[in-house]
Amino acid sequence: PMLSQDISFNETFAVVDTRRIAVEQFERIEVLKGPSALLNGIGPNSTTTGGTINLVPKRGTDVPLTRLTLSASSHGQAGAHLDAGRRFGPDNQWGVRVNAATRGGGSTGVPNEKVGIDHLSAAIDYAGEKLRASLDVAQNQRQFDGFPQFHRFNEGFALPAPPSTTQAISQSWDRSDTKSSSVVSRVEYDITPDSTVFGVLGGVDYEESNVNAGSTRITTASGNFTAQPSIFQTNSALRSGELGWRVRFDTGPVKHRVVLGYSRVTGDGSSLSQTMGSAFTSNLYNPVFIAQPALPTGGRLARFQDATSDSVAVMDSMHLLENRLHLIGGLRYQRLSIGEFAAGVEQRRYEQTATAPSLAASYRLAPSLSVYANYAEGLSQGPVAGGSTANAGKVFPPFKGKQIEAGVKYDGGSFGASASLFQIRQPVSFVNGTNFLVVDGEQRNRGLELSIYGEVAKNLRLNAGLALSDAVQSKTLNGANDGKKAIGIPDHTLVVQGEWDIAALPGLTAIGRLTKVS
Repeated sequence: PMLSQDISFNETFAVVDTRRIAVEQFERIEVLKGPSALLNGIGPNSTTTGGTINLVPKRGTDVPLTRLTLSASSHGQAGAHLDAGRRFGPDNQWGVRVNAATRGGGSTGVPNEKVGIDHLSAAIDYAGEKLRASLDVAQNQRQFDGFPQFHRFNEGFALPAPPSTTQAISQSWDRSDTKSSSVVSRVEYDITPDSTVFGVLGGVDYEESNVNAGSTRITTASGNFTAQPSIFQTNSALRSGELGWRVRFDTGPVKHRVVLGYSRVTGDGSSLSQTMGSAFTSNLYNPVFIAQPALPTGGRLARFQDATSDSVAVMDSMHLLENRLHLIGGLRYQRLSIGEFAAGVEQRRYEQTATAPSLAASYRLAPSLSVYANYAEGLSQGPVAGGSTANAGKVFPPFKGKQIEAGVKYDGGSFGASASLFQIRQPVSFVNGTNFLVVDGEQRNRGLELSIYGEVAKNLRLNAGLALSDAVQSKTLNGANDGKKAIGIPDHTLVVQGEWDIAALPGLTAIGRLTKVS
């Protein structure tokens, strides 16, 4: 999985919402795979070794923009989104963009569940002849009534089938409230037409408060489970800074684009978990509903995380053979410092360094057809045991992940397609039958990805992808789980999204989406 810290905001990591990202403030979402993924570097947790997601923020428009979008879905869900942009000053050097959105009012379709979302963001940018600067601020709030329970399982029986979504699966008083606030500033200056220095400073604060039936444990194949009502609160703060230099030059027939950069990401978090009332028993298919117990009093948030990641990286993107061959080589030195806490007091600290290479190559067989391959390594923060586990706060040492990929791409301008084979290796972590988070062995993900995108017919655009994965465990203790499926990785994932511009009603577009996971 890709962690939100490793989703970049305008090529900068660790400055977006740590749980759920509102897309209203972004012009586009770039999903980069293959050699292009290495151009943005590797995120602080190195979950970008398999690819990169980059969020490109909206900017003020030369043509004044004021757009109101209304939306509605089944079960009474409704929403509104206002998007306004302007540019002003000499040569339209200054720009402003504001986005405000709200959504909610109805249910999700599952009894007891309602979700409300509010978003507000603003961006100011300056685009001079040599100097460019921007400031982005955003705030997101989410209210989730009927917040679903997280189920754990005892050992020794077959997993029961999921319950029907037509029945309530959570208590009527279950709820979760989240809030995030982010600020990102960026400055670039062209020393010469081929040399640019840049700096970025940003961060995001996150707050979450939950009241629910707690982490449940399924005890039988018939769906019986136990639950302990509880509250959970957490606050976290991420800060990110970056300094860099981009330069272009030629060495004979080879065109170079070199990036040298230093980055630092810091993160700290505090949490509080308290039980309320007594534990009770229930069943997935015949749930028991209880009155909300009295909320506990007292207690305070205790620090559970304190991590710092420093890295120095150099990347050289080379074009040769009349731009048919593209080579990328990079080297990154990374230092991780991670504290482990108990009751808010630091117990130990992990310090680890690594030098990780990144290599990629692509060759254009024809103007619209290319083949590519890449290899990447990265040092990642080890997992941290959550507040509901028996070893809450336990921090596992950092680890180095490895990824290799090879594929083919077709880009016909208005239409494209790709196919790739990949393998990713990383440690396996899970909560065992005694409620301890453990790290045991290695997870090896192999698979095939197919995708098509673009205009397949007049006024009809399609974006579809199919992933076939074989994720298994290896090198586990005494070989107990060797060859077994890895947790949380589906065998098949299909996503199809289409847009149709209705010619009879200019400006009206119908959108459809299908997602299937098995």
